[in-house]
Amino acid sequence: MTDKELRKLNRLELLEILLAQQEEIERLQTQLAETQEKLDSKDLKIREMGSIADASLALTGVLSDAQKAADLYIQNVYRVCHLYMKKMTGKDSMQDIIAEIEGARDESEAPEYPAEAGSPGKEQQ
Repeated sequence: MTDKELRKLNRLELLEILLAQQEEIERLQTQLAETQEKLDSKDLKIREMGSIADASLALTGVLSDAQKAADLYIQNVYRVCHLYMKKMTGKDSMQDIIAEIEGARDESEAPEYPAEAGSPGKEQQ
């Protein structure tokens, strides 16, 4: 509306226009508040996603370290077993030791190894 048109309106018409404007302002304020809540919620979700991603990366690092420790442990067990079996059988390679064990299994008897002092098993004769 132009100024000229507004000047021609009576008081009641002006009040109706003001009331309509006020209702529109309230509607827009409500819409703005709802939109702001949604934005805040999305910001929170984005921050949480960042926190979850950080936690996931940290957990990946912990799991990776745990896997390395487990691998090292298995290597050490293998090495100790190999040294023990080498000492007990006099064989140098694990393939020879495994072949002897499998051969004994095929013959339905375990290979006899000399017992170490203080260890359970057959005593040396």
